[in-house]
Formats: sequence, structure tokens, C-alpha cells
Amino acid sequence: MENLENNVVNTESQVENPTTEVNQEKETFSKEEVLALLQSETDRRVTSALQKQQKKFDKQLSLSKLDGSEREKAEKDNRIQELEE
Repeated sequence: MENLENNVVNTESQVENPTTEVNQEKETFSKEEVLALLQSETDRRVTSALQKQQKKFDKQLSLSKLDGSEREKAEKDNRIQELEE
């Protein structure tokens, strides 16, 4: 029994603590690199917003060409499609 307890203690002492071996490497950027990263993120967000607005505009434009009952049906279909996404 004492031998078994010693094994448990020895096993526990041999387990490495994974949090002590965290890689502490830090990346540094120049001013130009930071500005380039900011610009690319801004461009990505603006492009996404423009695409979303263009899609909304196209839907409104297509609905404006329809008469009353067709427009209501198309609006319901669009609403269902939006909810499914």
C-alpha cells in the first residue's frame, strides 16, 4: 500500500505544468505596418458595408417595378429568405 502511494506521489511530481511553458514571443510592428494593417481592415469593412447596401438597394429597386399585389408577395418572400439566413 505504501508503495502504491509513493507511485502516485511520484507520478504527480513528474507531471509538467503546461501553463509554465507558454511561448512569450511578442511581435512588433513598425508604424508603416500598423497603418497598412489598419487600412486593410478598414477597406474590408467598407467593402462589406457597400456590398450590403448595394444588395438592399437592388431589392428595393426591383420591388419598385412591381405592382401592389406582386410587391406584397415579393416582400413576403424576401422577408422569409432573410429569416432563413
